[in-house]
Amino acid sequence: MTNRTEQLHERANALRMYGLLAHWSEIAGASWVEPLLQWEEQERARRSLERRIRDARLGNFKPLTDCVTLRFDENLFERHLGDDGDAIARPAIDRKDAA
Repeated sequence: MTNRTEQLHERANALRMYGLLAHWSEIAGASWVEPLLQWEEQERARRSLERRIRDARLGNFKPLTDCVTLRFDENLFERHLGDDGDAIARPAIDRKDAA
């Protein structure tokens, strides 16, 4: 139990909850202390993330599908297939169209 109490005390200290720490001897064993610290840590992390995103001024993002129009190149496969329809496994240096 002492280990748990020490961990909670360290978490409250890291959160700078000085009012809670001033009355620690009275509330150390209370069941509501741990959920309170958890809520405070989660809320501070959420607000920190929101602040960093806002300060970065990233703006809104569009989905990639709205920005790029993909076209299928019908000749792509014909250029990379040999006479018999099998893929050519030669390096680009050996191909005639590499130049």
